[in-house]
Amino acid sequence: MRVPDSHRLGEVDGGWRVALTTLLNERASVGSEGAGPAARAVSLPFLSALLREHGLSEDSSSRRRLAELTADQMATSYLNRQALDHLISGGEPGPEASVSKLMYSQNITRATHFAAEVVGPRLIADTGAWGAFSWNELLLSTPALRILGGTEDIMKNILGERVLGLPKEPSSDSTTPYRDQRTSRSGS
Repeated sequence: MRVPDSHRLGEVDGGWRVALTTLLNERASVGSEGAGPAARAVSLPFLSALLREHGLSEDSSSRRRLAELTADQMATSYLNRQALDHLISGGEPGPEASVSKLMYSQNITRATHFAAEVVGPRLIADTGAWGAFSWNELLLSTPALRILGGTEDIMKNILGERVLGLPKEPSSDSTTPYRDQRTSRSGS
């Protein structure tokens, strides 16, 4: 597709940088746990009330799992505060956003599975009773978090290569521009 220079953003062949910036911002947005109904649904007060409602507030196993979820959510919240302070001081999204995105999706997934175990079969038969509503919808939507803002595998590669300094995975096409790569359409 031909795009006139007047419609181009940035320099020629600089589109990947624009795409990365977009992904970095999406990643920062996805990893920010403080917003949205999903974050409220898996918060300590809500999950504690869910345990009380289902008679599990004194169950040591449930309380231990709730404490683990809370600790992970607090760690992610602290990381988000660090990332926000960095952005406010004029920096660009850094590795904190990637780690936070990974932690957020894991936290929501684990908390939703925990809530599903607490609610039990009422998860599917939404009677409108407090603590049973919409868990099935949240449970079914959590796999999308593994993809939003970059897949978890990509996040792990980025952190390994760019933050930890690990070597890149071997690739025969890492030095060839995309337009020059062999594809099934080019007959190669």
